[in-house]
Amino acid sequence: MNKKIWFLQISGWISIVGSITIFSLIGTDILLSGEYFNRTVYFVLASVLGLGGIAVISWAVVIYKKYKTKKENINMFDIISKYSGQITPSEFSVESGLDPEESKHRLNDMYKNGICRLYVAESGVLIYYFPDFEPEAIVRKY
Repeated sequence: MNKKIWFLQISGWISIVGSITIFSLIGTDILLSGEYFNRTVYFVLASVLGLGGIAVISWAVVIYKKYKTKKENINMFDIISKYSGQITPSEFSVESGLDPEESKHRLNDMYKNGICRLYVAESGVLIYYFPDFEPEAIVRKY
């Protein structure tokens, strides 16, 4: 999952839990003291925290839906054919919009399933070679 989405979700839930905690403390204080006066500031603070948490979580859900749709709509073979059957994880990441780890994971899955070959250049760069996309079978130099 995207780190930004994860961070927003955690922040939102912390705000909501903080809001519930403040409301609980206010209620306990009112029950113990029997007075309701001078609690307005705390009610406002708890309400702002709660609403802010809900807004942040809603924002995270919207971002997640866009991210998920983007991940599902990637046509890997269009990207691979654009690079003539030879692609690195960083090139795939740039073209697909996925983070580098997700790109490497998808290419590794294709390698494990026997769809492509894996070469390591002298510089240490991983090159995924798809023989079906390039008839000459020449690996580029990196």
